[in-house]
Amino acid sequence: MYQENQFRSMTNEAKTLYMILLDRRCLSECNGDAWRDEYGATFIIFTIKEMMKLLHLGNKKINKMLKELEVHNLIYRNHQGLGKPNKIYVYDLLKADNDNWLPKQFKHRKGRTGEWRKL
Repeated sequence: MYQENQFRSMTNEAKTLYMILLDRRCLSECNGDAWRDEYGATFIIFTIKEMMKLLHLGNKKINKMLKELEVHNLIYRNHQGLGKPNKIYVYDLLKADNDNWLPKQFKHRKGRTGEWRKL
């Protein structure tokens, strides 16, 4: 990840956060159906507050890093509303088959850049 051209523009902080999120995704996969949505895609719950505490960073910095990961199509945050934490879908760069990393209804939504996602 650190040497691939498509991720060169990413900050090291965002790359580190991605590795943490990927590790949590692996835990979710090990813990079975409780961490799979109705489409079978694995998600994690990791609040911004928890990220801030773990990385000793502020809210603004964490949000900037999450947006950076979204722009690079490494994560997708599904906002649940009503004070519930976001479901975070994490793309696994280490897997050969990632067809089911994200539910189909999210695959063609516009990203922050205004371009359609190419997943």
